[in-house]
Amino acid sequence: MRIENYRVAACVLGLMGGLLAEVPNAQAEPGLYVGASIGASKDAVLYQDESVAFELGAGFMPFENLAFELSYLYAGVSEIDFNEDITVSGLTTSLVAILPVVDTLSLFAKIGLYHWEAEGVVRDRWGNDLWRYEVDSASDLLYGFGLQFGVADQVAVVAQYQAIPFEDANDQTAAITSLGLRLVF
Repeated sequence: MRIENYRVAACVLGLMGGLLAEVPNAQAEPGLYVGASIGASKDAVLYQDESVAFELGAGFMPFENLAFELSYLYAGVSEIDFNEDITVSGLTTSLVAILPVVDTLSLFAKIGLYHWEAEGVVRDRWGNDLWRYEVDSASDLLYGFGLQFGVADQVAVVAQYQAIPFEDANDQTAAITSLGLRLVF
């Protein structure tokens, strides 16, 4: 039991040392970047399930502390009934404020719009699609925050939380947590 405590302490010290290491920050210079992340979505639109979510995007950083992002966000799929699912996906446009903490670590906050579409599918008892239908589409507020850790000169790991309050779905909010990579040009 005691050896496990030392291992945990060594891991924490190693992580802290990594945060303070002199690795260049991947977001220090203005320019273009692309990224991809995967995570979990909860409470999206008409359901309470947790689902896989992913995001593919690009951004332009004209200044060290400001960026504009455009991305495709798949907010997840949920089973409404034993044979009916709803999928939510769409484009996001965001303004991102960046606060460098140390050379390798930055905090950020974002606000923007999620231009989404929800699609339903009904399946037979063997899982075959019988028909698809559009549930709804709209644009809703998107906000979030996260941190970025530079692991190489042009590569960063990004952890973020995003929330989307859907006005058309009884004011339910999709809460998306994700982890991803960002490449800076």
